Amino acid sequence: MPLVYPDDFLHSGRARISSLKDLVANYYLDGMIILGAPESMNRALAAIEDEYGGKKPYPVVAFFPQDDMLGIESTCDLVFERASEISDDEMLGIVEATIEYLPLCHGNLENRTEIEHATQMLYGKKGIKRYVDSDTGLSPENHFILE
Repeated sequence: MPLVYPDDFLHSGRARISSLKDLVANYYLDGMIILGAPESMNRALAAIEDEYGGKKPYPVVAFFPQDDMLGIESTCDLVFERASEISDDEMLGIVEATIEYLPLCHGNLENRTEIEHATQMLYGKKGIKRYVDSDTGLSPENHFILE
C-alpha cells in the first residue's frame, strides 16, 4: 500500500506525518519501507510502536531518511544511506528486493543480526558497508551505506 507524503497525509489542508498511525491502522502489514523520511517520521513510527506496547508490529526499513537520524535509527530496523547516485532501475530493484524479503521475516527481524538481514535482503542488488558517525566514530548496528 503506497502512501505519498504530503498528498496522502492531508488533514484540514495541511500535511501531517502524525496521521501515519491512522492511515495504516486497518491493514495487516508485512513491513514498512520508507523512502526519504520527512521531518518527524520517527515520532509517527514511535506512535505506532506505542500502540503495540513499545514493540514494532512489523519490520521498518528506511532508505535515505531526512529526519532526525538518531530518531530514525531508534524506530527503524534497518536504515540505509547512499554513498553515490543510484539509478532509477537500481532503486526499483532495491525496493522490490525489500518487498520480497520483509514477509519472510514473519513480523520481526530478531532472528538474525541487522547486517545479516541487510546483506540477505539486498543480495546482488547493492553492496553495503556499516555507517560510521563522523562526529562520534560510533557505528549503529542498524545503519548502513549503499555502495
